[in-house]
Amino acid sequence: MNQLTIELDYKSLAKIKRLDVRAKIISSGFLQGMHRSSRQGFSKKFSEYRRYGPGDDLKLIDWKLYAKTDKYYVKKFEAEAAMTAYLILDTSASMDYRSPASTSKYDYSASLAAALAYLMIRQHDSVGLIAFSEKVQWCLSAKNSVKHFLDLTACLASLKPSGSTCFAECLNRINGQLPKKCLIILFSDLLELPSVTINSLSGFRHAGHDVLLFHVLDRAELELPFEGIVEFEDPETGLKIAANTNHIRHRYKAEVSRFRQDVCHGCAQHRIKCVSLTTDMPFDQALSMCLPGGI
Repeated sequence: MNQLTIELDYKSLAKIKRLDVRAKIISSGFLQGMHRSSRQGFSKKFSEYRRYGPGDDLKLIDWKLYAKTDKYYVKKFEAEAAMTAYLILDTSASMDYRSPASTSKYDYSASLAAALAYLMIRQHDSVGLIAFSEKVQWCLSAKNSVKHFLDLTACLASLKPSGSTCFAECLNRINGQLPKKCLIILFSDLLELPSVTINSLSGFRHAGHDVLLFHVLDRAELELPFEGIVEFEDPETGLKIAANTNHIRHRYKAEVSRFRQDVCHGCAQHRIKCVSLTTDMPFDQALSMCLPGGI
């Protein structure tokens, strides 16, 4: 896998710093919510000991073992077993859409991806990054260091949505080049036929990977809040069409609802966790929807 070379200016550095800080704020809010919630139990069964390392929770140190060996050991749990995850982001032009007073689908996905990366690296899991639109872009191989998290946020901040989506072709190519069994975390608006989406994602399951899908849409794409005759343009093909939104709104909303349901139903059949999000949803709520138990 080729590492992505990034040339950074001051504006880019500021954007990366904002993404880095946002990821930590999102994660902090989520963890605080977990402590307050009765659902907090990530069930962890004791597995073995390992040497204490910088950043480990002091509460996990076994002081009785320290008294015997004069060395610091922390308890390792089965839930901490090394996991490799790949964040896969759709960077096609449609992901750049944003309604007024909202963030783009890509920026929302990137912030959520950074928060998940922070949480996983914090618990010593390895995280990699892949982007796709017309082609696959292997950004970062999976690692679990603090420097790697900073590199990952830099990559996320540098990616810009453009071009059309070759959904099936790209995901099949990614599936064919992934290493051992890992967790696939995909962010996309899935503006593709549900059958194409499900067939592509099921390939990951057949290869032994776990899959977590974030289906990200803008609230305007669900509710069509525009009034009167509006000209719509496909950001990926340039195709334009005019329509009276007052006449089509009811049918449009029904079709979008059916589309989302078809995606979720198809995912459930292949034991794929599907989380439907809108860009106005609080990040901690989005994270809580992907708690263990659904994958």
